[in-house]
Amino acid sequence: MRRLTLLLFLLTTLFAVDRPYWVFLESDVNASAVNITSRAEQRILLKGSETSQGSFAVSESHLNQLRSAGYRIRHTSRFLNAVSVIIETPDQLSELEGLSFVRSVSPVAQHPRDRFESYSNGHQLGRESTLAYGASAGQNEMLKIPEIHSLGYDGSGILVGVFDTGFLTDHPVFDNIDVLAQYDFIDQEVDASGPGHEHGINVLSAISGYLPGELIGPAYKATYLLARTEDSFSESRAEEDNWVAALEWADSLGVDIITTSLNYFQEFDDPNEDYPFSALDGQTTIVARAANIAASRGILVVNSAGNEGSSASSIWPPSDSPHVLSVGSVNSQQEISYFSGRGPTYDGRIKPNVVAQGSLVYMASGSSGYKRGNGTSFSAPQIAGLATLLLQAYPTLSPDSVIAIFQANGDNAAAP
Repeated sequence: MRRLTLLLFLLTTLFAVDRPYWVFLESDVNASAVNITSRAEQRILLKGSETSQGSFAVSESHLNQLRSAGYRIRHTSRFLNAVSVIIETPDQLSELEGLSFVRSVSPVAQHPRDRFESYSNGHQLGRESTLAYGASAGQNEMLKIPEIHSLGYDGSGILVGVFDTGFLTDHPVFDNIDVLAQYDFIDQEVDASGPGHEHGINVLSAISGYLPGELIGPAYKATYLLARTEDSFSESRAEEDNWVAALEWADSLGVDIITTSLNYFQEFDDPNEDYPFSALDGQTTIVARAANIAASRGILVVNSAGNEGSSASSIWPPSDSPHVLSVGSVNSQQEISYFSGRGPTYDGRIKPNVVAQGSLVYMASGSSGYKRGNGTSFSAPQIAGLATLLLQAYPTLSPDSVIAIFQANGDNAAAP
């Protein structure tokens, strides 16, 4: 009996680390409609579907019952009709699964921190070109960005959301950036700078930076929404529920494009909770399902393919979604980067959809420096910038239409 008691004590102690779980709820006919901006309404009308999910808030009755039962709610999701809650003990999990209005429960996924991303030595690099694009010329020329800029397209009028580790915008390349709104979904504050902002600075500069003679991003005159969704510190978890919450926040403000360099699939604290390979079908994981709903509401989601190389399960969600523009990486010679996810998806679809330079990408660093980095994290914002220019020219294109145009016009479109 003592051994059994000790075992139960140890199991309870090991479990008693705050762990977030998704709680999927039954529908409630009394749920209220959500308020969105007129810009968001127009986007849905022009590029979305009238039957898309996400127009009604999570039931207040269900939320109140969860709170009364002692559950701490992290985020609510109107897209998924779900909430994420903190579970501290096995008893809490068991009781939750027994509530009449709860359909199912599953753990919140974790984003693998800085997986296989690397940087060149030093954070301060000298200028390498006298051209207006400076050291960013090569990555821009690969996508024909200078030619498009010369036609007058610069991203003006397009609202772009960027989700990452935080965004310190003190760097000179951000002096003229137009930020409509920002939010920190980790610390719950209206300031997305965050303490772990380096990756966010890199990614944001690759799409929006503007300092002639040094670095110019494709969509330097777009308007931006900045969301800190990932905690960069190793002692903290980085969860997909922040990503879904940011997606719904951006949706309500009328976002046109979202670029994220984040993937969720495996590496849970408990390996038994990892998604199986069969989940890479674009319909199963939480983030793929949320991205599919976003697409039905007229939002183009651009996501890094992941840095899993030639692994059979190399396209991590939400990039496995058929409605997400998934981006892989090539080097400056247009050869596939060794780390770039190759696909295909579990159900045999070609992914990534396109590639751009992800090896030795020139980016801003810190508050004044520059660096070159490797990873699909850095090819994705460049493609998102190109998509921004396309939407500036053709603002009524649906997400699936943009993906189809990109796939049809790549240099290897006939044999990708």
